[in-house]
Amino acid sequence: MSQVYQITLTSGITRTIHASDQMTHRIELTPILGEPQMKDVVRASLKERGWEEQEDGTFHKTGDDGETLIWDLEAGQVVTIVEVEKEVSADLSAKGTGGSDEAARRSAERSLNRQTARVEHDIAETETELARETAQTLKDSAKRREREINDVLQGIYAEALKEKAKELGTVLSIDEHRDGDDYELVIKIAE
Repeated sequence: MSQVYQITLTSGITRTIHASDQMTHRIELTPILGEPQMKDVVRASLKERGWEEQEDGTFHKTGDDGETLIWDLEAGQVVTIVEVEKEVSADLSAKGTGGSDEAARRSAERSLNRQTARVEHDIAETETELARETAQTLKDSAKRREREINDVLQGIYAEALKEKAKELGTVLSIDEHRDGDDYELVIKIAE
């Protein structure tokens, strides 16, 4: 009489999937003031708009979609980074039967290997999907981000022009008007 052996093998897979993408905007400021004064105006303008100065001299801000914006004064650029992390886990179990202990083990191992391959394939698809999501987040937030950068630049130029006007003479009046995206600054000075 032959005996049937049955073996159950279990395994667990846990992976942390990380996807990131970034976009860089070049910033070229017209030097209305001397370099140290312009940098002071830029720093003040960024801080006023919620950017936080870091030890390395860059300014960081978190966007509405969780993206990290980094304004680097020295490099003359704003880098936007989107990072997503997701943990994927699966518990696998495979049974194998055979005429011997070894045959049952081989059968269970083959079944477990097939399951592992399917899970690895699913993980690869998840990685691809996360990469797509990060790229889409960058794309979707581009206009809002550009508007924010333009608002900061507009503030920088306005403050720099006000400072320059003080150097040129006595400021009689400063009139600022905003109409949607349009901004008008009129400074009257007496020499």
